[in-house]
Amino acid sequence: MGFLDDLSRRIPTHDVWITLDKDVFAPADAVTNWDQGEMRLAHAAALIRTVASRHAVVGVDVCGDYSPPRFTDPWRRTLAFLDRSCRPPVTRPHHGLNADTNARLLRLFDEVLA
Repeated sequence: MGFLDDLSRRIPTHDVWITLDKDVFAPADAVTNWDQGEMRLAHAAALIRTVASRHAVVGVDVCGDYSPPRFTDPWRRTLAFLDRSCRPPVTRPHHGLNADTNARLLRLFDEVLA
C-alpha cells in the first residue's frame, strides 16, 4: 500500500471537502504572493483522485492566487517590500502559468465531482 492509499484510508468520513492553497505548489506550477512549497500539480492531482475514488467529494475551494500587493499604509508597504524584495517581479508569462494551472484544476474538479 502506498502513501496515497494509506492517507485516503485514514480519512474517517465518507464525505470530504477539499481545500487547496496554491502556495503549496512549486514555482513551476503556480506563482503566489507567499513562500511556496515544492508540490507538483501532478502529485496534487493524484492525491485528489485517490481521495475521490474512496470518498464523496462534496465541494472544493482553492485559494492563494497571485494578486499585486496594494498597500496604502506606508508601514505595511515597507514590510511587504522587505519581505518580498528579493523576489523577481511577476510578469505576463507568470499570469499565463497561473491561468493554465487554474484551467487544469477546473478540469480535475469536474472529473472528480462528476
